[in-house]
Amino acid sequence: MSVWKLEDFLAELDNMAELHKKRPNSVLAQGLWSCVCAKLTAVPNWRAQEVTQLMDKVDDIELPGELKSNTLGALDSLVSTNLGHMKLVAGTQTMEALYPYLSKADWSTLGECTVTTPCLSLLPA
Repeated sequence: MSVWKLEDFLAELDNMAELHKKRPNSVLAQGLWSCVCAKLTAVPNWRAQEVTQLMDKVDDIELPGELKSNTLGALDSLVSTNLGHMKLVAGTQTMEALYPYLSKADWSTLGECTVTTPCLSLLPA
């Protein structure tokens, strides 16, 4: 099994655009396009320069609007799916010392606040 590189993806985008010109709206072109998007998202680490080149290539080739937006969506999803060792977790955040981040004016504004919300609790030091 070979590992695809940026040049392979750029060439494949050109080939897919050519196939789409010859056989617009064909099941073959749609299926192959899905495979290309799946291969894009399977690459473990993309650099910003590579993603930019891929986006430029998608903008340059002639594709129907829906196919182009789906491909750009796949490129956008690279950030959320390829985080390497990191994992996105939804949860609460705690900050032990808020005072270094707020000015005296900010503290005054917070002290004058009459509306309380359950998402922010301030405890004086």
